[in-house]
Amino acid sequence: VVFSNGSYIDISAPRGKGPDLLSGDLELRDLRVNAMAWSPSLGFVDPLGGLDDLRDGVLRATSITALTDDPLRALRCWRLAIQLDMSLSCELRDDLRGLSLDEIAGERTASELQQILLHPGAPVAIEGLAEAGILQQLLPGAKRLALFRRCMQRSYESPALQRCLAAVYNEGDSWIVGLRLGWLL
Repeated sequence: VVFSNGSYIDISAPRGKGPDLLSGDLELRDLRVNAMAWSPSLGFVDPLGGLDDLRDGVLRATSITALTDDPLRALRCWRLAIQLDMSLSCELRDDLRGLSLDEIAGERTASELQQILLHPGAPVAIEGLAEAGILQQLLPGAKRLALFRRCMQRSYESPALQRCLAAVYNEGDSWIVGLRLGWLL
């Protein structure tokens, strides 16, 4: 439900199973701080200790499958960390390593990445994403630029090759050839 002032309440049917649908649903969330709820009949429900994590300033995953079921949550973890001024637990950082974003829709990825980049804490999140190997999946050009930087530091005997690589730093049309040549190397 979206209100005229822009705030909203997210309402959905419980996905949990078993006798306690609410707790079962909360256990399917991504982070323990997102696995808290208020119920008119039960009051405050926090089956995974999300309130403690909130007090400690640490984000923890509800389970490893929460991340593998939707790898976009790797970006979401870092976005929430910088927005809420929290850190990721060591276990969560480890769990994020090796997640593949290949099957994630570009629109979802772009939305999360945009929110990260627009936040003042973006450098912290970008560093964390790079450590986990996620940034390289989002920006494959970053890997190419690193390779190109290494090429520029090498010594080449061919004067023509040296001119092409040096052209990257010059203004004019030849920089495009140099850039492409550098990436191929």
